[in-house]
Parts: sequence; structure tokens; C-alpha cells
Amino acid sequence: MTDAKIQTRLASFTCISAPCLDHMGFWLQQRLGIKAIGMKQILRQLQSSWYIGLFQVPVIAPLLWRNLGAKIWPLMLKHKEKINHAMPNPTQAQDGEYGVNLYKANILDRVLHPQERYTQVPVQVIIVKDDHFMIPEIWQGIERWVASLSMIEMTGGHWLILDKPKEFAAHVQNFVLSIEQTISNDNF
Repeated sequence: MTDAKIQTRLASFTCISAPCLDHMGFWLQQRLGIKAIGMKQILRQLQSSWYIGLFQVPVIAPLLWRNLGAKIWPLMLKHKEKINHAMPNPTQAQDGEYGVNLYKANILDRVLHPQERYTQVPVQVIIVKDDHFMIPEIWQGIERWVASLSMIEMTGGHWLILDKPKEFAAHVQNFVLSIEQTISNDNF
């Protein structure tokens, strides 16, 4: 959504539990300059994102997902997120392995060497208050990168879409309708 070619194809974008990696890199750099408060936030985020370090280890992370992913996934959702109804899909292990490979290919370089990325696309950020993997402060400063920003808070965990799909969809629908209304008014 920050690439100029993609921006021309999007009317809006809703983000939940996953900031732009470049923006996260700048957030980390800024926190390093804030001293105690910044370091506390960085340490809390690193504690929440411990799995990313594991995903960087060659062979081990994909091997774990390949052999245990389908078993671990529903247990993690049940015990960490309190979601009891999620069942692994037939490609769960393979999907997880692909996800691990995406983390390995993207996170460290983008976070350690962030690029300035701006967008003109209207963005809605849903801040999940009880996210076990992303601290709410990760969104501080995002207005620097986004020309039209809407932020709302929801209670729930990282996998809120599985836990509260109707409430999440209603927020997305309301945002899309507001963008459509704005576009319609601008055309008159």
C-alpha cells in the first residue's frame, strides 16, 4: 500500500496487528533515542515478538512448522488467544512454513534498514488492545507516513479476525463506506 503502483489500485486499506516493517524500523530507531521509556517499549515488543527470532534460525523453524504446525496452531489459539473453535486446515503446516519463510526473507532487513514509505491511500488501523504479539505503542507515529488515517481500538487478541469476525468486518465495512461517500462527494 506504500508502493506508488499499488496505491493507484486501492481505495482504502485496513491494517490490524501488523505495521509496515519499515515503519516499525523507524519506530524502533526513535525509541532508542527516548532512553528509559523507549527502551521499555522496545523490550516489551521484543518479548511479545520472541518467535521472530526463532523464525530466523535456518532449518529449525521451517522444520518445526512442517512437523508440529498443525498441532501447535489450535493449541496456541486456545491457550494464548482463548479461541476454541479454530481447527487446522489441511495445508496448515505448509502455510505456516511459508509464513516462517516470509519472516526470514523480510523482517530483519526491513526493520534494521528501513526505507521511508508514505501513502495517500486512506488507512484504518485497528489497534487490538490485548494483542500478545504487538504492543499498542507500535502504532505511535504512524501519522507521519499516512495522509488520511483513522484509528480505532478493539478488545481482543492478535487473531481477532478469528475471534470477532463480525465486529471486525463491520469496522472494515464502515470505513469502506465512509471512503466511498467521500469519493462520491468529491465527484459532485
